[in-house]
Amino acid sequence: MTNIEVTVRHLSEKNFGGIKEYAEGQAKRFAEKFPRTISLKVVVDKQNHFYSAEFVAQMKDLGLLSSTAQAETGASAIDVAFNRTARQIRENRSKLKDACMRVAKQ
Repeated sequence: MTNIEVTVRHLSEKNFGGIKEYAEGQAKRFAEKFPRTISLKVVVDKQNHFYSAEFVAQMKDLGLLSSTAQAETGASAIDVAFNRTARQIRENRSKLKDACMRVAKQ
């Protein structure tokens, strides 16, 4: 079971619910896609006219990975941060796999 924590800062009540629900949905999708996730924190913030999103994922085999993104809408910032974190996981896992393959060949 993955612990998911979503924080939304500096938003009015009418925008708060939609962004938070979207971030929770993306976090659940992330946990389903990467089942070795221990915990996942999503922070969405609005500064001036831009939204920023930060994903922090703690993985069983890779440790702590994080990424941030800024965009004009909250959903696009969340999507970019989600994709960056997913790419980091894939890259780190491929590096681990290559290192294990080199050790096995020797």
